[in-house]
Amino acid sequence: MSDDPKGFWHSIPGVLTGLAAVLTAATGLYLAVKGQGAAPPAEPPAPVATPAALAPVQAPVQPAPAPALAPPAADRFVLSAEISDPDGFTNVRDARSTAGRVVARVVSGEAFNTYPQNGDWWEVRTADGRVGFMHASRIKPVLQGH
Repeated sequence: MSDDPKGFWHSIPGVLTGLAAVLTAATGLYLAVKGQGAAPPAEPPAPVATPAALAPVQAPVQPAPAPALAPPAADRFVLSAEISDPDGFTNVRDARSTAGRVVARVVSGEAFNTYPQNGDWWEVRTADGRVGFMHASRIKPVLQGH
């Protein structure tokens, strides 16, 4: 054996790497030159109709009236109340969450009815008969006769 180490280009991996680089460069050059004006651009695919695309577009809607629940034989909304909110209004929602859709808005001084309940969200009925849920922290019972 000789004391001179073989260089990179004198080994099988070096030669194969060099050939791969030359072939890649030549292929890229060929495609760049040949690809110019060779074929017309393909037409874009037709749009796929999705259920959302088929639905008619509607303008944003202001708070929709909540469906009034049929009152039971004995009216459960026995407690008169007002809001206690520094913003001057509180939203009434269709679910027991801030994620619920706003179905009404109660402003300061406007009376509404509710009943004693457990939990953070109480069912309420507005003066115009809409039924929904309001956070209990915003409800201030009104004492009768005061």
